[in-house]
Amino acid sequence: MTVAEQQDLSSLIHALGLKVVKDNWAVGEIDAVPIALNVVATSEAVGLLFHVRYPERTFPSENPPIPENTSLSDLVRAKEAEVSLDSKTGWLNLFSTSEGFSAEKVRRLVTEFFEVLVAEGVNVRDRVCTKCCAQKVDQPGFEDDRLQLLCEACRAEEEDRFRRETQLNVGNIPLLIVPGVIAAVIGAVLWGGIWYSYPIVLEKFARVPLVLLGLVYCGTGLAVGKVVSFFITRVRNRGAHFGAAMALIFLWCCGDSGRRTICSGALPEISRAYSATVGNRELVDFDYA
Repeated sequence: MTVAEQQDLSSLIHALGLKVVKDNWAVGEIDAVPIALNVVATSEAVGLLFHVRYPERTFPSENPPIPENTSLSDLVRAKEAEVSLDSKTGWLNLFSTSEGFSAEKVRRLVTEFFEVLVAEGVNVRDRVCTKCCAQKVDQPGFEDDRLQLLCEACRAEEEDRFRRETQLNVGNIPLLIVPGVIAAVIGAVLWGGIWYSYPIVLEKFARVPLVLLGLVYCGTGLAVGKVVSFFITRVRNRGAHFGAAMALIFLWCCGDSGRRTICSGALPEISRAYSATVGNRELVDFDYA
């Protein structure tokens, strides 16, 4: 994007009455409706991605019908605009390759987008809290790249919940250790099973290339990591990283113990199986203390 194009976009955002809150994001109100804008620019086109929020609901279709004989319907047919709705967010995406955007044109398109929402049963001008679905929202927020419509009571509740989940509480330590132990045991069992089955696999699949067998074991290792990560991501207070650290410590200790115990008996079998399948190749004598 050229400097001139950046200046034009800055002027457009200012003319729409929006305020930049972070890189490529602006938030404000258009026609008394809280709205967020994400600017996506490439060397070939510029995209204005608007979204609004509303209380959760379902729609017959993700892409609602656009009234005919409107500027928005013309752009949708020309593949220069998209309108989509999910359970809590309505999206209006505008694309331009050469003509650019004017504040008057964008404001008209956004207003027509609001009318599409009204036809679908969503009156975004009500400014209703998306959590309690009852109280009005005076000041919208912006977090996690989403417009946030929370009333004062719900906002205070969310802030309190966030504070409790990100501050380490000694009483929660057992809840942190239990998932770590479970993940460690599962990881150790699967890891030991891999090594125990290795000589058996070499004997049963002597004609299979070792590279392929290695890929199979690598895939199994990834599956083990997926199982372990499942438990770690369920640990509360992971904002303090304590739960994840405990899980990883238990996983390493238990997995390494299982590896040393099982492999000390399995590796000689691996050597014999390997010599039987490969033939006259010099083997490395694995010596485990």
